[in-house]
Amino acid sequence: KKQLLMEASRASVDQVLEAIADAVLQCVMFQAEAEETGAKLSSPDTTPLVASIRFLTDLAAKKALQWAELGDPKMQEEMEETARVVREAAHSISEEVKNIASNPINRNAKRNLLRSSKTLMQKTVVLLQLADMYDIRQIIRLAKETKEKNAELDVCTTLPEFADLVREYIFTSQSLGKTVDVRVGYIVDPVLKKKLEKPNSVIYALPEQQVYQVSFILQGQPADPMKKAEYKDAVDLAADEIVRVTKETAATLFAGLDLDIPTDEDDDDTLPERMTKLSPFFAEVSRVQSAFGELSSAVMRGEKASAMAQCQSIAAMIAGLDIDDSDLDMRLAAQRLADAMRDLFGATRAVLANPHDLKAKAEFDRCMAVVDGITNDMNNRSVGAISDPVVAHGEAVQQALAQMQGALVMADRAVIHGAVGVVSKAVGALLNDLDADSKDRLREALANVAGALKDLTDSSSAYGANPRDYAALERAQKAIGALAGAANIIVDRVSPATGGLDLGDQMQIAAAKSLQALGAVVPSIQQSPEAVVSAIKTLNSATGAQASLARLMAENDAVMLSNVMDVSGKMAQALQYTVMGVKRASAQPDDPQARQELSRALAMLGEHIEGLASVVLEPSDQLFDIHSRLQQALDDLEKAVKRGDLKAAEKAQNDLTSAIKAQLTLAKSLTDKYPQGKADILNACRGMAAALNSLNGFTQAALSNPRDRAAQERFAQAHAALSAAALALTESGANAAAGTARGSNNGVPPTQSWMLLNAARIDDLSRLLDDLIVKGKKADAMATSAVLEKAINKQVTLAKMAAAKTVNVALQRSLLDVSNQLAHAMSGLSDHTIEAATSNDPRAKAQLDEQLRRIAKLNADLMAGTLTAAEASASLDALADALQNVVRGIGTVSGSSYTDLLAVVDALAQEIELGKYVASQCKDPARKAQIENALKAAGNVLQNLRSATANLRKNPHDASLHRQIQEYLSDASKTSRVLSNLCAAPVEEQLVSNGVSLNRDIAGANDALSKGDVAAFKSRADDASRKVLQQITNARDVAANSAHYHPALHRILLTSADRLQELQPEYNRAVGAAAANPGNSQAKADVARVGKSIVDENNKIVDAAKRVIAKEQPPAAPRLDVSRVTTVTAASDVLAQATRNLRPDNTPLGRIHAASKSIGNSMAKLSAAAQRGDKKAMIEAARELATQVNELTRHANSVAQTCSDVETRDKLMSMAVAGKNFGTQLKILCAVKASTEGTDQTAEGQLVTCAKGLVSSVLECLNYGEIAALKK
Repeated sequence: KKQLLMEASRASVDQVLEAIADAVLQCVMFQAEAEETGAKLSSPDTTPLVASIRFLTDLAAKKALQWAELGDPKMQEEMEETARVVREAAHSISEEVKNIASNPINRNAKRNLLRSSKTLMQKTVVLLQLADMYDIRQIIRLAKETKEKNAELDVCTTLPEFADLVREYIFTSQSLGKTVDVRVGYIVDPVLKKKLEKPNSVIYALPEQQVYQVSFILQGQPADPMKKAEYKDAVDLAADEIVRVTKETAATLFAGLDLDIPTDEDDDDTLPERMTKLSPFFAEVSRVQSAFGELSSAVMRGEKASAMAQCQSIAAMIAGLDIDDSDLDMRLAAQRLADAMRDLFGATRAVLANPHDLKAKAEFDRCMAVVDGITNDMNNRSVGAISDPVVAHGEAVQQALAQMQGALVMADRAVIHGAVGVVSKAVGALLNDLDADSKDRLREALANVAGALKDLTDSSSAYGANPRDYAALERAQKAIGALAGAANIIVDRVSPATGGLDLGDQMQIAAAKSLQALGAVVPSIQQSPEAVVSAIKTLNSATGAQASLARLMAENDAVMLSNVMDVSGKMAQALQYTVMGVKRASAQPDDPQARQELSRALAMLGEHIEGLASVVLEPSDQLFDIHSRLQQALDDLEKAVKRGDLKAAEKAQNDLTSAIKAQLTLAKSLTDKYPQGKADILNACRGMAAALNSLNGFTQAALSNPRDRAAQERFAQAHAALSAAALALTESGANAAAGTARGSNNGVPPTQSWMLLNAARIDDLSRLLDDLIVKGKKADAMATSAVLEKAINKQVTLAKMAAAKTVNVALQRSLLDVSNQLAHAMSGLSDHTIEAATSNDPRAKAQLDEQLRRIAKLNADLMAGTLTAAEASASLDALADALQNVVRGIGTVSGSSYTDLLAVVDALAQEIELGKYVASQCKDPARKAQIENALKAAGNVLQNLRSATANLRKNPHDASLHRQIQEYLSDASKTSRVLSNLCAAPVEEQLVSNGVSLNRDIAGANDALSKGDVAAFKSRADDASRKVLQQITNARDVAANSAHYHPALHRILLTSADRLQELQPEYNRAVGAAAANPGNSQAKADVARVGKSIVDENNKIVDAAKRVIAKEQPPAAPRLDVSRVTTVTAASDVLAQATRNLRPDNTPLGRIHAASKSIGNSMAKLSAAAQRGDKKAMIEAARELATQVNELTRHANSVAQTCSDVETRDKLMSMAVAGKNFGTQLKILCAVKASTEGTDQTAEGQLVTCAKGLVSSVLECLNYGEIAALKK
């Protein structure tokens, strides 16, 4: 330790702090023993401490001079003053130790020793952070200068200027890179290291490449302007990322300690007067809002350092918001935001200074609400302008009209004239957004706008000239109303309709619109310049709307949002390349290179459009979409082989390979995300790979010998095998995802649940398509048709899955036949027919209506083929129970209720589909009419709830919306239960239906096992096992009800139910053994034997079943929640609960378990000692903790060394390093607390914060340790 302190210039911050903390703890222990015994004691040698502190403060003096060179005398003075206090405290400790050694009862000496120890510990922390802040400021300054030189180089136009700029740019960027290298060198956390190394590699590599590009351009040599722009943006982004991660490293080093030193050069409560730094508003504001959440959490926990760091982060991010000076509302909002932020920073300090002051807490909450409201408003305006100009400019018209109304109230001529100008400008911007097709459709609305604007101009001018002309005032107000209404009509008819769809389908429609707009670009070049402008405008609007929707979908998932921002940036860049390519191709239509560049840009943009959708869509949706592509390629290959068409076969094989690669890539990501389904997915992947190899060989043979019947037969078998393998992979992947999907615990089997949801989706998309055709919205209708085709393809795939599960050949054929008819029904919805129908062609409209009716009927027929009326009633009842549980769990609606609301929407949509089927099978006219009325009411509630839920994602803090949704939830609960009761099957049918289905599943499982299809066997056997449990429950319910009037039935039901309960676990064991070894004849025989016994007992129950009552669900298991911890005792209890069932052993993972349990025990000792005020016990517990955390880190390193997954390895070590950091800080805070007389609320709060941080790190270390041990 002494040697370490003497080499402080090379030691890490946590090592210096720990060493000094050890020395202080030794002195405090000496004081406590002297206080306890009153006898003369051997005093600790303080010479090394004093010498080390002197050496440390000498280094601080050098750093203080560097502050002066940086131009910050305030920080220089603070560092010099802090170093002086540290030296005096160390000297005082040395003197008081001598005084106590000579006079153990000297109370003043003891008191002074404690005070000096506390001062030394606290000020050493401050001194080290001040030194660290110099490095941070240096990096911030160099990053800023690098960006400035980057910008100057980008606009450089002369060679003499270029030479000077190159020297400055390269020098500055390389200086930044070297400074960052130094910081990387002493950061221990591997995750933070990589976060800094990645952007720093860009800073080292790209400036030189950028210089070459600029040089070529200035000298007239061939160059790529796109590369130049790409390099510039990459360097700017890398510099920003370096600054952000550097601040994160500082926060990590000093997390939990009481520090209040600004990271940036600006004071922590000061914002720049003009917030005009360029950066994408929508990206920054999402980070700002995330930081607000962190600030609120930090304040609630009393973590001053973290709270003030968040204040600094928020200030920096707000300073980077892109404010349009021409937008008066945005400038005023920016000023309001600056004022509100100052109030918020003040309120933050007040709460931290006195955490128990309710008035200060209320003021903090008020300030948070104000700031949140302003940023949401600014975000909505900015995102609207970026994503959908029509919507943004429509809102601008309404705001301008509101200003106009205010100007009329003021009755000031100049103000009125200015307001009229604002309205005219807003209306002009709105009309300029419309393409030729929209203008043609909206002739009447446009005429109304023109007339209302003229009336407003004339009447307001007359009123401004004569404020007593009340007739003119009345005309002006009437014109305002007319103009507002006409603008709303334009926005409504031009903006994309959603029809109450969920965000996933809205994204698919948005992506389809983007791709359609992309496809219209090249044809527009062959038409006219006006057509080109209209096509680009449409493409810009479509891609912007898609990007905006993607950000909305990802806002609560940091990783997804990061991916969305990455792809959105690439999409924006590809759009820029497309515009440049269009300009060049238009100017040089015969230039092949221009056409080639445009093709590349279009392909790149198309790839990013599809990539953005894939980032936010559910994995199961992507699986089914890829499967549809794969199946289409297989169908094309089959046709080509039959025709002997080599070229078509080659294309089909390429498409097939592409689809399989996509499916395997997605399957790999699913195994990482859903490890519970990994085995099934990997088995399916292996099966598909084998089937593909077989098909490739037989395809060549069949093409080479078209008349060879044997070759054709082998090809057909291989084709069927690959189709089945692809279906198995899709199902296994979707099954894995279903275990974590919303509504996955609704009691309905996955395939049936998917079919129900997808059936509802097909109905909704069909209704929306019909509505869009009536309104004449061609682009939206064509995009919706494309998504409807995907939904139908998914239903066809699900029908094939259902058919594969049944052993009833007739039912299997029926399902496949109906699914094929459904697939062919889409051919009647061609783009040509939709285009004609939207143009009011009555014949085309009639054709579309007929096709949509046919699709609806076939969709219903598919559901009829998969379940009986009794099964539908049982599923509906399970869904109703699940819906009630979710609604109860939501409680009071808030912005965080979104995911649970989606589960309610899904459950109600499935209930409606099941209710339709029950109604179609109902023979009682009166009951059928009741069900249909209930379905109508449920449909209205579903539409209202869907629309309100979508609005909640956009406006999470709208209290009136929360109240409205609360009412809709109440309506959903009532209509759900009414529908469930009306559709309830007669009691005897429920037991009979479930019993028949159980027998069918056991027969299907036996059949699959005999064929060697392990995945199908396991799936059918699991279904059978679940239905056995259902039969047991139902049979016992009937037995309870029948005891008083039918003793024989009572005995049969109870006896058979008891026997089924004995057989069910025996069946599960036999299934597990057979699945593990499917070739074992004894395992097969055991499955058949136990299955037959279950069928025998089930048949007795079915025969006896006359009155059945069903169902109950277990409560959810409690979860550990560190965030609610408010004491060290509670933190140690959480860790004890988490480690209670761990079994330490001599493996590296077992030693992690042992260290984790020991840490929990020592934390309990520390808590008890702190409560007693026992300084010695506190110090001993703190030392134990530090030792155990070091042990945990050492064992975590051993586990990490054997882990093959780099990301898991880094995260494990990151958590271990974080734990060690918190352990050191606990030791520091124990030193402060032990050297404090009385109670120090700040130290108490920090001790709790560090304890929580340590527990969280240990828990994460355990989690990643388990994962790393599996990934050897």
